[in-house]
Amino acid sequence: MGVYGKASAELITNLGWSSFLLVYQDTQLLSEVADLLSVWHNQRGTRTLLKVLQLPADPNHYEVFLKYVREKLRQMNLVIHTRDVGTIHAVLSAASFLNMTESKYSFMFTNP
Repeated sequence: MGVYGKASAELITNLGWSSFLLVYQDTQLLSEVADLLSVWHNQRGTRTLLKVLQLPADPNHYEVFLKYVREKLRQMNLVIHTRDVGTIHAVLSAASFLNMTESKYSFMFTNP
């Protein structure tokens, strides 16, 4: 279990999230995301619900993706793992358009 996984798990625990969605940008990042997943798999007794999805390749689909997250998954806590800092801006712009930048929504971006 790496430092990234431990630090992220501790932060999420301290934030008191009972569930979160882990979003990765592309399949090349799965090995990095696996570090965080291993922490949640190995912690016994945790009640934190974790779901994992891949971010659409086309930034024009971020709004549709976030609308799905909000309305179908009913998820308000997102951890987004990306190597592209521009993706952060694009996701937050789409979230703002959907009023998902209100205080009830939380975004955590990780960049290796």
